[in-house]
Amino acid sequence: MNSYKPAIFLITISLILAGCVNLQPIADNSNYHLLDHSSIFKNEPIDLSSETPHIYFSRIDLPTYLDNKKLAIRKSPTEIQFSEVHRWVEPVEDSISRALASNLQENLPKQWTVSSYPGRRTSSLGYEVYLKITRLEGVAGKEAILEGVFQVYQSNPETRLRKNGQFRLSEPWNGKDVAELPKLFSNITRNLGEVILAAIRETAIKTGSNN
Repeated sequence: MNSYKPAIFLITISLILAGCVNLQPIADNSNYHLLDHSSIFKNEPIDLSSETPHIYFSRIDLPTYLDNKKLAIRKSPTEIQFSEVHRWVEPVEDSISRALASNLQENLPKQWTVSSYPGRRTSSLGYEVYLKITRLEGVAGKEAILEGVFQVYQSNPETRLRKNGQFRLSEPWNGKDVAELPKLFSNITRNLGEVILAAIRETAIKTGSNN
């Protein structure tokens, strides 16, 4: 009879543990965000003519702290918090690339084509834009900020660095509503598109491809 006691004990423990286990799915309270790709450039579309009408946005270089898709909020020069509720639905660098490509496509003549990573370049001739982002975050009680550097290369057919520069673009943010940040970053990305388009236009003028 005693030989049954360990088995009975194990069965009893298993039943107790089974009663403690919640088999109901855990609700996901996260909000997932994308950048707005619609174009609302402040300026009229630029009449840019070229024998190599293609722009390609290569893969954007991001700091490793932005790899986790959670929106970043800077609390102090040495402290960053990540939202557990508000996240990017995809790698944010892909969203930025597509938003820039979409914005530029709507503001260029029809013969121009624009593509972005992870898509492939549709032409071996034209312009390639490289972006390295150093900051993409909300600063509590101050601003949403996008900061980094860019390089514009031209292939015609040799690839040459034609323009490089820095950017620091921001929108006011009160720091209270994290859900507002993707909208602010969308506006900032449009402003970055204007900066890049101006750089390409300057390059075209200097190289004599703007007729």
